Amino acid sequence: MDPSIVICSHNIDDFVLRSLEKIKTYSPKSEIIVVDSNSPKKDYLNIAESTYGAKIIEGNSNYELGAWRLAANTYERDSYLFLQDSVLQKKSIPPELLQSQFLAFEALPQWKGCRRVHIKGTENALEEAEIEISPDFHMICGSMMLIKNTLWKQLDECIPNFVPQNKVDSCNSERVLGIVMTHLGFNPGNHMLQRDSWSRNNGEYFTKIWKNRQ
Repeated sequence: MDPSIVICSHNIDDFVLRSLEKIKTYSPKSEIIVVDSNSPKKDYLNIAESTYGAKIIEGNSNYELGAWRLAANTYERDSYLFLQDSVLQKKSIPPELLQSQFLAFEALPQWKGCRRVHIKGTENALEEAEIEISPDFHMICGSMMLIKNTLWKQLDECIPNFVPQNKVDSCNSERVLGIVMTHLGFNPGNHMLQRDSWSRNNGEYFTKIWKNRQ
């Protein structure tokens, strides 16, 4: 069974509809769940539901991790592919990859690109969870991942009190999730869906769109 695709969306420019169009093209068997994060433009939700058959969840205020929790708690499925609304699928993912226990969307080493505030916030979250920070951990880019529900539950149970409240927390999630997955035996650096999407925008299966969407 193909994973349910969960999209965390804060719609400003209807770009998410382009994302849905690509998903229907390259992952036609996947259920789509759109979690709206208090978008200023909500009219896209009717199109997402009527045109693309998406299930809709509204009221997320806790960034990507909040969206993943809402989707998994509302619709319990065998596996999930958690995505931001700013990625476009480029081609179909092979069935053998879709059956993986866990694959990070992409992973980068340790503290690459982060500021002191992110390091401190990550350290505080892991100290509360009583999880040691492995020196060779990798962050999960965008907190996006393919994951079996059984493993997702283990991950979520490790950090029940980590609830992102702002953009800094959202960035910290990338490292918190990567460290917890390493703790569970799945270093994201060794379990990646693709490479080169974050720094060179040349991912094999998805393109990450940054500023000035077109």
